[in-house]
Amino acid sequence: MRKNAFFLFIFFFGLTSLAVAQDIKELCQKGFELFQAGKLSEAQETFKAVIKTDSQNAQAHLGLAIAMQRNGKYQESLAEFDASIKIDPTNDNAYLLKANSYFQLQKTDEALTLFKKATEINPKNANNFLTLGGMYLTLDRIDEAIDAFKKVLELDPDSTRAKLAMGGAHLAQGHSDKAVALFEKIVKDNPGDVGAQLSVGKIYCEIGSFSRGIELLKKSIEIDPNLGEAHQFLCEAYITTREFDKAGEEIKILKGINPTFAETLGKNLDDIKSKK
Repeated sequence: MRKNAFFLFIFFFGLTSLAVAQDIKELCQKGFELFQAGKLSEAQETFKAVIKTDSQNAQAHLGLAIAMQRNGKYQESLAEFDASIKIDPTNDNAYLLKANSYFQLQKTDEALTLFKKATEINPKNANNFLTLGGMYLTLDRIDEAIDAFKKVLELDPDSTRAKLAMGGAHLAQGHSDKAVALFEKIVKDNPGDVGAQLSVGKIYCEIGSFSRGIELLKKSIEIDPNLGEAHQFLCEAYITTREFDKAGEEIKILKGINPTFAETLGKNLDDIKSKK
């Protein structure tokens, strides 16, 4: 890697360094696999082992921070995010993730600063503007949220998430006509997209338009009959509209998909029926 009598030494030194680097890379990958599997404690220990061998491994610090964050250790995660960012200040995802820890700690000013920083570091990443817009929406800074969602759509005109968020912003402004027109365009343009049908159906139910909401939730189930969320939201809609027999049918279906949801909804249904 890095010539006369030293050639042999350098050759073996190079192989050893490469092997160590490969071991670290594989160990770091293992950490992320454990994280994805929900084995957070094991993931944290794996990332710590990488850092012990290679303290300048930005990905390991980031992985450790994410695992801590997922474990609810938001304050502790900040130091690891800082370490990762110090090593690699160009990783916009690190800023987004660190912002989430601040948000969970209810430090919205710090979170907003980091969301903005991510857009500055990588202004071509539509997701950065989507998360920034979501933050503005949370803070009721609707005009700024809409500007951010418009930027997303400039970068990614087909972003269903941005269109849904834009619709939410219109609702927050009291412009239900604009929101409904946008929601209807989303489901029309994405007839086979289960996420689009599910999301818009859920929104309609949340704003009290149950007839249209139930119609779209049923559509999402036609696309994916085993979509637990759709059955859950549909059951909740039926309970709210006091169509208890239909709610019961959804609970029966949910028992084979997500027994925990089914049990919770069953108890809710029984409580409401007992108060009739």
